[in-house]
Amino acid sequence: NAEYALKDCDDRQIRIKMLKEDDYIEVDETPFGDASHYADASKHDYHYFMTKMGNSDIYYQNADLVPDGKTHELRLECKMGNMTVNAPHDWEIVNEIDCIMGNVSIRANTGSRVKLVVKGKVKMGNIEII
Repeated sequence: NAEYALKDCDDRQIRIKMLKEDDYIEVDETPFGDASHYADASKHDYHYFMTKMGNSDIYYQNADLVPDGKTHELRLECKMGNMTVNAPHDWEIVNEIDCIMGNVSIRANTGSRVKLVVKGKVKMGNIEII
C-alpha cells in the first residue's frame, strides 16, 4: 500500500510517496500536457513518474556516480499518454511493466554495470525506454 502526502517544498507543495517512516520520494506527475523530468541517480535509487493523457520525457542525471552492481527501481504509471525514458546505456533494463491495451518498447541491453528494474502500469498508452 502506497501512502501519499503533500509536503511543503520552497514555494509550492509536492506530492510524495512515503517509502519508510522518514524516507520519501517525490512523485512527478504530468496530467494533460508535456513535461521533462530529471531523476538524480546519485541521490535516490527509486523514482516514480506518472502521466495521464500527457507526454513525459525522463532523463537520468549523475548516472556515472552510481557504484557498479547497484540496483535502481523506476516506477511508471502511464494512462492514455506517452513516456520516454532515457536510461544510461551501461545499465541493464529489467521490464516488469503491466500493459493493458498499450505498448512497451525497451532498447536492447547494452550494459550491466547497474540494474534498472522498471515496474508499473501502462493503460492505453506507450512507454519507450531508449
